[in-house]
Amino acid sequence: MQPRVLVLPLLTLAAALAGCSDSAPAGDFAADRHDLAANVQGDTTNAYVAASNPNPAGGLPDPLGPAAGCVQDDVPMSPVGPCDPGSSDYTVHFMHLPETTPAAGAYTAYLLLGGSEAEIGPLTFANGMWEVRKAYEGDQSGSAQSIEVRLGELVIASAPATSGKQAFAISMPLMSVNATGSYDGRDLSLTVDGLPEEAAYEGWLVTVAEDGTKTHVESFPVAEGANEFTASTDVGDYQEVHVHVAGTKINVAIADL
Repeated sequence: MQPRVLVLPLLTLAAALAGCSDSAPAGDFAADRHDLAANVQGDTTNAYVAASNPNPAGGLPDPLGPAAGCVQDDVPMSPVGPCDPGSSDYTVHFMHLPETTPAAGAYTAYLLLGGSEAEIGPLTFANGMWEVRKAYEGDQSGSAQSIEVRLGELVIASAPATSGKQAFAISMPLMSVNATGSYDGRDLSLTVDGLPEEAAYEGWLVTVAEDGTKTHVESFPVAEGANEFTASTDVGDYQEVHVHVAGTKINVAIADL
């Protein structure tokens, strides 16, 4: 009978050790980066032509004062030659922008003029780049302040509207998002702060292959503050957690698991 007494404790110990080896992975994480700098790169070329031969002082009866502008063009047999109101031309060009879905809308450029703005237009994708160009009548160099590229109401990048070629800078709020969290088995807790209010967001569980290829596998809605999600498999089977602008690959926070 003695051998049987020894065998049972050994079997019990083996089963206990096996149970420990099957425990679900758990851990904490914190986002320490984004990939905006590599994926948002562009510039705008702004060209202004000043008005020529505007209504000179005393050249015509001037009931409107300096605001008369090119009024001589509407006066028969004007003693003052025709004038050119000048022009403002903007070419917005991006080498890199994150992918978007149709539901997220189109990247669109806007000209900010102090108290007002004008839509330059949506950026068109061709030959691996994005671009839009628009010319306006009139020299707006005195009032044009900046050019913004937006997705919906969310500002992605902005550049000065001064003459010449100007680089776009990524919107600071997009680069200021913080995310921390933990996981236990399939359960994920994620706390996010600093999300710009002009967009919706989603989280992604991502695998990373040995060659660096990333595959976005499971998504879940993310809002400012605490978020909870139960994955289809152990969260520890993934390598990264991302926070994106919804419907895009605009990645505002990345954490390693």
